[in-house]
Amino acid sequence: MTLNNLVTVTTLSKEEDVKNALKEGKTFQYEKKGAINYLFNNGEPMCFLTTLEFVAGKERGNHYHNKKEENLLVTKGILKAKYWLPDNLEETLEFILNPGDIVNIKPGAAHVYISDEGASAIEFSPQILDISDQIGI
Repeated sequence: MTLNNLVTVTTLSKEEDVKNALKEGKTFQYEKKGAINYLFNNGEPMCFLTTLEFVAGKERGNHYHNKKEENLLVTKGILKAKYWLPDNLEETLEFILNPGDIVNIKPGAAHVYISDEGASAIEFSPQILDISDQIGI
């Protein structure tokens, strides 16, 4: 399997007509009374959810999972993201992630994040968290 098959980035569209977007089953973001709201539904159960704070200048991640699939939704700030295969350090993917970007990371893809000024995200997964499945690099 190639790295491109393991990591995908999607930017949530900004919708004004929330009722219609919901009827169409869209995944989107919208603003209401000055607050940004994110709606994500891929049809899978959510068994794990956490909020993440990225301290300015500190790497976070540097691991991969053999079983767990992760979704990371950036809610504040900018993240520099790097993905690679643990047995192939030559092939990498790098992205700049902004609020409203969702990354889906399949098992086997190593990942690390850093923010120059700090950032926040929500991580969610269809699998229950098993800390023994977090393999550090």
